[in-house]
Amino acid sequence: MSEHSFSRTAPPASSLASLRARLQQARHQRHWSQQELADLLGTTPLNISRWEHGLTTPNPYFRHKLRDLFGKSEIELGLRSDPTFPASTHAEQQERSASRFPLVDPFLPLPAAVPLVGRAGLLGELKRQLHDTRAIALSALHGLPGVGKTALALELAYDGELREHYPDGLLWAALGPQPNLIGLLSRWGQLLGIQEDEAAHLSTLETWTRILRATIGYRRLLIVLDDAWNLEHALACQVGGPQCAYVLTTRLPQLAQSFALNAAYTVETLEEEASLELLRQLAPWAVEQAEERMQTLVQAMGGLPLALSLVGHTLRQQTHDRQPRRLRTTLERLQNRLARLQLGQPPALGQRSLQEILNSSAEQLTAEARHAWAALSILPARPHSFSEEAAQTVSGQGVEILDELSDAGMLEAVGPERYTFHQVLADYGRAQLTTEEEQAVRRRLIDYSLRYAQEHNEHYTALEEETSVLRAGLEACAHLSAEAELLRLVLVLAPCWRAHGNHAQAGEWLHLAGEAARQLGWAREEVRIRLEQGEVALQRGDYEQATLGYEQGLALARRVDDAEYICWGIHGICWVAYKRRRYDQVEQLLHEGLTLARQQELMEWQAELLQISGVFMEKQGKIEQGLASLQEGLQLARHINDYYLTCTLFNNLGVFHHSLGEGNRLSSQRAGPGAATWLPSLGVSDSPESGHAYPPARRLHAGRAEVAGGTQPGSPTRHPRIYRSRAHQPGRGCPGTWEL
Repeated sequence: MSEHSFSRTAPPASSLASLRARLQQARHQRHWSQQELADLLGTTPLNISRWEHGLTTPNPYFRHKLRDLFGKSEIELGLRSDPTFPASTHAEQQERSASRFPLVDPFLPLPAAVPLVGRAGLLGELKRQLHDTRAIALSALHGLPGVGKTALALELAYDGELREHYPDGLLWAALGPQPNLIGLLSRWGQLLGIQEDEAAHLSTLETWTRILRATIGYRRLLIVLDDAWNLEHALACQVGGPQCAYVLTTRLPQLAQSFALNAAYTVETLEEEASLELLRQLAPWAVEQAEERMQTLVQAMGGLPLALSLVGHTLRQQTHDRQPRRLRTTLERLQNRLARLQLGQPPALGQRSLQEILNSSAEQLTAEARHAWAALSILPARPHSFSEEAAQTVSGQGVEILDELSDAGMLEAVGPERYTFHQVLADYGRAQLTTEEEQAVRRRLIDYSLRYAQEHNEHYTALEEETSVLRAGLEACAHLSAEAELLRLVLVLAPCWRAHGNHAQAGEWLHLAGEAARQLGWAREEVRIRLEQGEVALQRGDYEQATLGYEQGLALARRVDDAEYICWGIHGICWVAYKRRRYDQVEQLLHEGLTLARQQELMEWQAELLQISGVFMEKQGKIEQGLASLQEGLQLARHINDYYLTCTLFNNLGVFHHSLGEGNRLSSQRAGPGAATWLPSLGVSDSPESGHAYPPARRLHAGRAEVAGGTQPGSPTRHPRIYRSRAHQPGRGCPGTWEL
């Protein structure tokens, strides 16, 4: 039975306490402890203590069980007035009636021992709303389980200014999923002075609501409805008059909005600094000794106050003697998500474990929604997000199940068709998956990641938006030892990583992909991986590693006799040589690449190699030959519609003319036929009045893989080398579809 199975009375008179001594005597005669009696009745020792001290009155259900258990009447047990007991005088009755207000609900929990942190703004807004409303004030707080909704309601209940504003007292209801509403309203009735004989005739919610509303009348009461799960239950508790105010807490966003309309507030998780402050209040020595590890722990708990509170109490208990060894051991244990979920406090402190609290949420969901919750735990949690398509694919459920999770407050919408999942909810969901289920979910994630990456391989914005999901897909490949899928996914994503400068991520996964290619014996794919590693190292400015990657890729490319890869490797080695000012070391290699590109009619590689050849010649003082190479490369770039390469070649030609003392303009005649047509299409004017005849390097390369700002005269502008498969249409600056 819930706490609302009991009817509360007003503060007991001494006569009532004396009567209840009979129940205690009956228990002592049986040599039962309060715990043993509670177990026999199916209640708690706290309720036994309250009955024996006259603080509460058992409802008819427990009175009947007590009669049967002891074999005594209610009068003999002190549960009903004894006609032989001295009656209260009229003056005593009047005194008790006058002292009934302001009401103090005995079920109101004690205030928190630790002050709230990070809630000043929300508390201020709630107090203003409850102060300023002239009619019935309705406020609702909704948020994740354990986010601190009840703590905020308690802060309001004990607030001195609100108590002055609502001088007739406070009523508290802890509802839960299945409240005993008749028992709750009966308890409120006894607090308000409704006599037992009158209450005996009230058997429906409607009659109780009517009599309570009439009894309250125009009194100003603050009524708190905590942990509501059903709108009908909350509405049944609206028993106050026009001067009353209500504060409702719930996990369900829709319920909060339906109850309080525009006065529904979302209780967010704590920011990192507030989270650390909460831990500091609970375990100051531990935080002082290991603040960096505490920050990691805070991030793992996502700023959820209940999780932080349980961790803080655990740290305080385990480090009371300030032994560093015990602190290290406790922190190691708290790295485990299951250990954090199972943390709890003694029942007397009123805190259940996270797992118990989340169990109550899971029990209200359909089996399909619980399965989806578990499956979605594989996806990245806050602060990352994932698409609706990813959620459907990974969970194997439709949008109606996602809507159910969203309505239950488990899944948070963060934009059109995008969601996020709190870290603690993800930890709980992961704990529900069996090994076989987890493998199946990871397999669906891998399939989604491959399909999405291949469909959007030319749209870097789309890839960047889903980057955390794609990383989770890569991790799933590694977890399941799916080498082929890992290799395919890395090959699609590598150009995007380079374009966005994600060097660390690229380096990590290219290394694993190289190992996978070797294990699979896929030589061509290994060539591509080595060349990509060269590109990443070059972008980082690590010329030794860049040269190594290009040379390894070139050697493998020659072994598999792939002309495009050979040209790529030669181009990379030459570019590193230019960066290191070793112009004369690669002349023969550059000649080999150009010869091969011409033989195989690889026009794009001809243009790229001609570009770097022209710049090398300029450095060697061969100005005319260099200019001829750049002009030939320009014609090829225009022929294959490679707009970016065309721009960079125009830029290089402009630098050449500057070095020749011809000023900052690129002659249409020197650029070749048709330049007057091409320049305007690139945003370039060829007229003397324009002030400049080619785009400055900074303007040309804004947003590209490499910005050429600060280029010295004679420096080439490098094309952002991105591999294009034979099926790719050149000139887009994006990778083509890679098919194995």
